[in-house]
Amino acid sequence: MRNEKVIKALIAFIMVAFSVDAMAQYRSRPRPVRPVRPAPRGHYVAAPPVSSYSDDDNGNYYYKGFIEVGCAAGVGTYKANQLDVLTTHGVAFDNGFVGVGTGVNVLFPKENSSEMKWNMGNFGGGSGYGPNYSDKTFSTGNAVFIPIYLDLKYNFGIVQVAPFIDLKLGATFLVSDGAVCINNGWLDNRTSIYFSPTIGVRVPIGNVAAVNFGVTYNLISQKYYYYDYWDGPVCSDGISLHSLGARISIEW
Repeated sequence: MRNEKVIKALIAFIMVAFSVDAMAQYRSRPRPVRPVRPAPRGHYVAAPPVSSYSDDDNGNYYYKGFIEVGCAAGVGTYKANQLDVLTTHGVAFDNGFVGVGTGVNVLFPKENSSEMKWNMGNFGGGSGYGPNYSDKTFSTGNAVFIPIYLDLKYNFGIVQVAPFIDLKLGATFLVSDGAVCINNGWLDNRTSIYFSPTIGVRVPIGNVAAVNFGVTYNLISQKYYYYDYWDGPVCSDGISLHSLGARISIEW
């Protein structure tokens, strides 16, 4: 059942990406060249600045799209490796970009301890796990999230190879079956905070397109429950899943 949901999510994601790409191709069709009035004799007319961010002559704001793939290794007490495939779309202006995005984020939690497995085997899904847990299921495998975020990006130059900074902030939603088990407990909510800054280098490959290589940090934060042998389930103040890794993206 979980695999079917993952496949459906990936198919939907690919269809959206292809649709947006087709729209971008339509918008980027060659436009008629506007006639230029000749300059008076003796006057010099400066050439317009060259920008690899867009060839759009309809103003200072123009559409921009990204496809990103990243992987990160979990660090800290609660470790969960991450793999994400994201698509972001928005408006570029000068050296900046503002947009929104979504995608698929897969967590590979650290294996649960023997104590947690014993508790799940003896009390799994029962009321011993706290209020409203009589029909709750627990997943000891991977977890699939769908993030939705606001993306802010700034390039320190857009004509040649240049560094950039990128910030994604939003929420991510658990779509796989069962609560996500990590260490001696589990993530209780199906909605988490999503925070992912990246620093890297932008490499232009044309008048509009470019490839971005970056180092990224991912944060997923929400409530966390763990099972105590004497006290039963206990809710901690929260859990933060930290991961560090790399990300590559193609922009058009």
